[in-house]
Amino acid sequence: MRSLLAISIVLALGCHSRVAVIGEPTSPGAVLHLLLSKAGFRQVVVLDSTITVSSRDWRWVVDQAWADSVRDKVREALKDLELAGRTRIALNRSDLAGTRARPIAVSPGQSSFAGPEGLTLISFSPLGFSSDSSVSVIYWTYFCGALCAGGDVSFFVRSANGSWVPLRSVALFRS
Repeated sequence: MRSLLAISIVLALGCHSRVAVIGEPTSPGAVLHLLLSKAGFRQVVVLDSTITVSSRDWRWVVDQAWADSVRDKVREALKDLELAGRTRIALNRSDLAGTRARPIAVSPGQSSFAGPEGLTLISFSPLGFSSDSSVSVIYWTYFCGALCAGGDVSFFVRSANGSWVPLRSVALFRS
């Protein structure tokens, strides 16, 4: 799969932020620009609003060994993601300025997708945060054809300088 970690890293940087961190700019435009330049997809369309999510698909993630050192923070971030993911949030079209991506309101028909070299639809949830904003999580998907799709929950920890560093990306499905 094409740079799946790059996609999750970029998405987690700031598609949506309900937790204000003083001095930290949150620009979905910058995030999407990085995403689209690093992902390697040729023709990208992005849903013009976030997707709604449910925790039933990822509750088991908290029990994985990699989460031991930050288990409570991961649990808090997932709970926040579930709350944030109940509502669709509109993407500002100017956030895609300077990228080759086109915002769309609904997914094109199946015949529009022909594999990773063709059209790719990327959709994402709002971010979820731990109570102290030290861990963030995002659910995101890509779809580029009948056997070219995936969904992940990606976790990040805040570094000493305030930037997000990938902690783990957990694949929920692939086809």
